Formats: sequence, C-alpha cells, structure tokens
Amino acid sequence: MCRTTIVLFVAACGLLAGSCQRDGGATQPSATRAAAGTTAPMDSFTGTLQEGIVAIGGETTGWRLVGDAESGGMEIDVSRVRDKAAQLAGRRVTVTGRLTEREYVERGKVRVLVAERIDAAPPR
Repeated sequence: MCRTTIVLFVAACGLLAGSCQRDGGATQPSATRAAAGTTAPMDSFTGTLQEGIVAIGGETTGWRLVGDAESGGMEIDVSRVRDKAAQLAGRRVTVTGRLTEREYVERGKVRVLVAERIDAAPPR
C-alpha cells in the first residue's frame, strides 16, 4: 500500500511540473500565463523575403527572411499575412512580429518570427 501511494505521488508531481513553464524566475501554469496575456514584445527585421524553403521532415514554415549581405536567415511564420507575403516574395521587406521558439523532431528548437505585418522596404 505504501509503495503504491509513493508511486502515485511521484507521478502526480511529474504531471504537475510538466504543466508549468518557467518565466523570468517565477513558475506559472501555462494556462495562467495565456490568460494573463503575457506575450513576447513586437520586433522588426529588414531583409529579403524568401519563399519555398524546405527542411528535413517538412519542419519549416516555408518562409525565410535573409538579412542584407547575409546567408541563412530567420524563419518566418506568415500565416497571418499570407497574401501580403506572397505579393512581396523575393523583395526587400520589413517584417514586424513576435519571436517564438518551435520544437521540431529533427531540427530541435528553432526561432521563428510570427509575422503580424510585412511592408516593402526601401532599396539598400
């Protein structure tokens, strides 16, 4: 009986710990954070918007913003501004949105900018 109680207690603690996220030193349940409206600040980045990007296992948004004179770039989620992104693909743009992190099976943690706005940027 005592062994079963200990096992159930340890399992319950593990489930409780898994439903919390660490945020600036204070642990809050993820549902509470969402309800409180804590979101990442908006950031703006300028570069060339590329579409049709592929990755292992399809683990990509398919869009990337490459900075001036750089390779690689930042992955962009354009789901909220898809029509505007399609119009500006291949051009120099300024993307405003929130930086997030996505966990992919093959690629691991990847920083993704969730675009709220995309505007044409002046030529360099």
